[in-house]
Amino acid sequence: MLCDGDFTHVRCSAHVLNLVVQAGLKVIEGSIEKVRDSVKYVRGIAARKCKFVDCIETFSLRCGKHVCQDIVTRLNSTYLMLDCPLAYHRAYSRLALVDFNFNTNPSQEEWARVETINKFLKPFYDITTLFSGSLYPTSNLYFHQVWKIQVHIEDAIRNTDDAISNMAKGMKEKFHKYWESYSMVLSFEVILDTRY
Repeated sequence: MLCDGDFTHVRCSAHVLNLVVQAGLKVIEGSIEKVRDSVKYVRGIAARKCKFVDCIETFSLRCGKHVCQDIVTRLNSTYLMLDCPLAYHRAYSRLALVDFNFNTNPSQEEWARVETINKFLKPFYDITTLFSGSLYPTSNLYFHQVWKIQVHIEDAIRNTDDAISNMAKGMKEKFHKYWESYSMVLSFEVILDTRY
């Protein structure tokens, strides 16, 4: 093989980003567990869904988002699972008042924590979505997006919120594991791009 095959193996960047985020989510798992349980509760039975819809209508919460359960090993599904309940957190609080079986409603502090975590995860979601594109080339996007992630993680390590800082430290370790030996082929796009 040409160059002993050094340039023929390229890792899936979206998958590597997912692994980086999963390392961080392990650190703060307890912070999002109540949201995950609340989503499971609402989605579990049709009668609960109807009660939840009534709670949404009570507050006229129309944001176009659908309550979705995450696949724990997928960053994008976890991000979306957290994003939707944030828009409906008042409805979840109302559900806790009208349904005595619903006991996993996060407290106000826990909702605030989830909102902070979700804001931190947003760039990862955006870049993973960008890397996953199939109707446009993505290799020219690689270098700058990975650099953005590295800067985002470094900034988060200095965050005054210990949960975010600890999460970022776990992510940095995994980030370096995968990107210390990234494929040089993906740098060629930047080198050959006249804009840079």
